[in-house]
This record gives sequence, structure tokens and C-alpha cells, in this order.
Amino acid sequence: WGGDDTTFYQDIVEAWNAAGIFEAFAAGNDGDGTTCSTAHAPGSQAPAYGIGAYDSTGKIASFSGFGPSLVDGSAKPDLSAPGVDVRSTWPGSAYHV
Repeated sequence: WGGDDTTFYQDIVEAWNAAGIFEAFAAGNDGDGTTCSTAHAPGSQAPAYGIGAYDSTGKIASFSGFGPSLVDGSAKPDLSAPGVDVRSTWPGSAYHV
């Protein structure tokens, strides 16, 4: 869902913000690690917080979206966290929810 230049979510994000709801979305998970403007809506839109990922060396993860929003030009992501080779108490390399 989402996309790189959609304004579909803008009214929703602004309404949530006006209601005092903190909105955070992935900035995108299909970046190529080198190209700017890969942040996707709704995480690419202000006032939403776009969240990115970085690797163990502190570099942006190869899959993480980043760069100026194609919707409003705002810099994204707003916040990044470890997203590659994260140590966990879950055995093996499986995912668990």
C-alpha cells in the first residue's frame, strides 16, 4: 500500500495529527540503497513520521526508503532504527510475532 507520490493519505494523516494521534509509518521497504526519493506515502508525508532502517555499520539499510518526499519535499525518514542483523532471543533466523 502507499506509493511514492500519492496524496491519498494526506487528509487522513492531517486529521489524525489534529486529533493528537502520533502517526508513524515505514518510509518504504523497497529502496535500492543508493537512490534518493525512495520514501513512500504515507510515511513520506508531513506531518507523519517516516521510519527507516539502518544496518550494523550505521548505514541506511539497502531496502529502506529515504530522501525527500515526492509529495511535499520534506526530508525522510524522520527516525531510523536497527533493521538488519538484529540480535534477538528468538532462535535461528526465523520471524516471530
